[in-house]
Amino acid sequence: MSPRGSAFAQPFQCRPARKKTHFAALVAVVVAAIPSLCGSQAFSLMPSMVSKVLARTTLLARLGDSAAALPSTSSCSEDLRALVSSQPFVGYHFRKFLHEKGLEPTFQFAKIPEAIVQEFLALHDDGALEQFEVVSAETTAKLDDLREKDTQVLWYWGQICGQKAFGTTRPDAVPAQVVHEFLESFQAGTFERLEMASDSLVAEVRALQKSSSGKDLWNTFRGTYPGQANTRDPKLWPAEHVRRFLAQAKV
Repeated sequence: MSPRGSAFAQPFQCRPARKKTHFAALVAVVVAAIPSLCGSQAFSLMPSMVSKVLARTTLLARLGDSAAALPSTSSCSEDLRALVSSQPFVGYHFRKFLHEKGLEPTFQFAKIPEAIVQEFLALHDDGALEQFEVVSAETTAKLDDLREKDTQVLWYWGQICGQKAFGTTRPDAVPAQVVHEFLESFQAGTFERLEMASDSLVAEVRALQKSSSGKDLWNTFRGTYPGQANTRDPKLWPAEHVRRFLAQAKV
């Protein structure tokens, strides 16, 4: 099944950036109202209120100007995130695009310059991205079943995706050839059995994760393994890699 029909059928355009609230209008309204209020009995009894209102309104205006000066969330990045969510294979396209640009393949869109996102969306809109077949739902279910039953399948699949799919691990989001070759290799017994992390090793990692710095160390470590960024649970990791992490964390 080719994804072309669903991926490129509709032109893709970024939504207009959200408008910021303009506090200058608030200042104008309040200042204009002060003369009439000053003539009222309430304001004649509290003359200091006028200066307080002006001071607070000026502060609001300054805060509003500061907020308006802050960069807004890229509407293109938001639309790309929605596109990847609805059409998973676009995630493979995007990671490959980043790799070809010499950038780290990632789905952390906030860290990617908007110009890069816009360039990718333009290619997507023009139908200029690589076309590839994806596996059937039956084949996807077969691989998912193996990954659930055997943690080593999960690990090896992540490794293969890091090497051949730019870290994209969804079976229905990568070229069908990647999935078929993996299943054939697994069934042929190509992959060696691994020593997975023991309960004691897992306990050490989880003890470190109780602190924010420990969590950051583990997340950074995972990120150095293409295809394993989503393998968060240390019990799903081979023992040798968990030992390496603990040795680095204790330095």
